[in-house]
Amino acid sequence: GGGKTRLVRSSLLPPEAEAEKSKRPALASNRLKTTKYTALSFLPKNLFEQFHRLANVYFVFIALLNFVPAVNAFQPELALAPVLFILAVTAIKDLWEDYMITTVTTNNGTHPARNTFCYRLSAALVKFSLLTFF
Repeated sequence: GGGKTRLVRSSLLPPEAEAEKSKRPALASNRLKTTKYTALSFLPKNLFEQFHRLANVYFVFIALLNFVPAVNAFQPELALAPVLFILAVTAIKDLWEDYMITTVTTNNGTHPARNTFCYRLSAALVKFSLLTFF
């Protein structure tokens, strides 16, 4: 007669299928990247971001003008010192914040006291850098 057929698929793979599965290329990672910088990109990216601030461009321009003999007001090296100091402090702050973002995402925020300290430290550095410009 006209019996019905039923197809049942096993969720277990036969040994040949397991061997084929191991031959497949590895898939791309779905790991999230929450940091802004890498070791190679830190200096160029950070300088690019810092020179988007008009105050930094202005003070570097004024410092470089001191290298022109007709308009220099004092020693050119002294004019560069404050600007380089602010650029260095801001770069260290940005590096620290990027490191802390990595730490928080790696630890899933399990160190709240350390994260609060880092937040306060970075906020203090931002205030310091703003006070030196205005």
